[in-house]
Amino acid sequence: MSEWLIDLFIPGTPRAQGSMKHVGRGRMIHEPKLVEWRNWMIESLQAWVRAHFGGWEPLDEPVEVAASFWLPRPANPRLEHAATGLDVDKLQRAAGDALEKSGVLKNDARIVRWINPEKDWTHDFTGDGSVPGVRLKVRER
Repeated sequence: MSEWLIDLFIPGTPRAQGSMKHVGRGRMIHEPKLVEWRNWMIESLQAWVRAHFGGWEPLDEPVEVAASFWLPRPANPRLEHAATGLDVDKLQRAAGDALEKSGVLKNDARIVRWINPEKDWTHDFTGDGSVPGVRLKVRER
């Protein structure tokens, strides 16, 4: 396996990319909070790539992506882990689109494997998961 080309934590409240909402006259839109989250991921990925690689051609080959999502912990969570609310596959969909729209990937169809995707509540110790967000890692397959 190759080394991770991208390894970035993006702080913020993850949003799931589910079905679009019909708003009349054939117009379909995504929820505004999803659009805001996805745009933040795109901007963060673009800034990271510029800072670490300068010029970058979008990857046009098979890649593996690891994604860990941390959701804000409710005051009194019913379950120990974030097994409620957002579906991990819909969180992945938003991350995959951000990887494509940021120019990291030529097409998110290049993702041939998601490595151990996970979601959990934020926690009290330092490091990833101490604040809401996502850790994204990308490597060539």
